[in-house]
Amino acid sequence: MTPANKRRRTGCLSCRRRRVKCDERRPTCERCEAANILCAGFPQKRHVEPRQPMQDACSSKQPSEHSSSLAPLPGSPRPHQSPGPGARHILGYHYFLCRTLPLLFPREDIHFWRDVLCQEAWGSEYVQLTLTALGNLHRGVIMMTGPEEIAEQRGLAEKLNAVQQYTQALQELAGHMDEARDLPEILIGVLCLMAYFEVSPQLTISYGPPCDLPDSISVV
Repeated sequence: MTPANKRRRTGCLSCRRRRVKCDERRPTCERCEAANILCAGFPQKRHVEPRQPMQDACSSKQPSEHSSSLAPLPGSPRPHQSPGPGARHILGYHYFLCRTLPLLFPREDIHFWRDVLCQEAWGSEYVQLTLTALGNLHRGVIMMTGPEEIAEQRGLAEKLNAVQQYTQALQELAGHMDEARDLPEILIGVLCLMAYFEVSPQLTISYGPPCDLPDSISVV
């Protein structure tokens, strides 16, 4: 079949049913008008939304300074809710993973901190507590920028909770230093995050001296 003899699919619905050539005048064609029949009009064009590329739910975009959403969690606690210790661990870990990490490290270095260190946290208490403390410290800072009247009070309470978790992380590390030395890469990563916690300009509450660590923490 030559291109000239190909059946056209752009005519009105009436002409296409009658298998006659349509002049395609809109909204009704002359062919139907001349035949004194009702022109059924033209089919609507299909509209297909382009598919968005799949991205990491946590690090697909940078969070805004005042964002407090905890993707991929369903939502943050409501103002009247006071999360318990278990909930605070979950909130701190996910906030660290989804909000704090992209602010601390460039995208090309995220693999170690997200896929190696965060994975190790599931089996190492001092790693888990360090991530949780840093995430909750960041979370407390963001909470203090909220519009609610009690935002500053809630933020300070969250920062105090972060300090308690950080103290627990130091205690766990001191009690398991021999095991920690067996994974020097993980230990160095945790010490870097602890340094971020110690020097954070947002840590404006006093938490007393940290627990005693061994005099030497060499990892080699």
